[in-house]
Amino acid sequence: MKKKYDEEEISRYKKGLLSILLLHKGKGNEISSGEIANILGIKDGDTHAIVRRLIKSCVYDNHIPLAANGYGYFVITNEDEFREYSNSLAVRAEEILERKNSIQQFYEESLEEVEEEEETIENT
Repeated sequence: MKKKYDEEEISRYKKGLLSILLLHKGKGNEISSGEIANILGIKDGDTHAIVRRLIKSCVYDNHIPLAANGYGYFVITNEDEFREYSNSLAVRAEEILERKNSIQQFYEESLEEVEEEEETIENT
């Protein structure tokens, strides 16, 4: 069973998280969500969903230009890091839109197949 965190715990975690994130400036100084969970003492499982939600909230609350890559999270410190991360987000957005469109097409095709099956049954 997942542990529920109260507002006081969440606030304490966010303060600690802010300090942690601000220590990891620039590409090459990443910190993973697993490392963050360990430092904060959060038992979060393999996906680190709780930590990722806290990071998102902390970033928006504090207007932190945070980037992520395969190694973890880091505060963007220059134009190159910003451009690279921005491009990465744009590619991911395109891929998500392509996946959405494919799923829509597959769904519509499945509806057509059901209609054809129903017509076949009615005509027999």
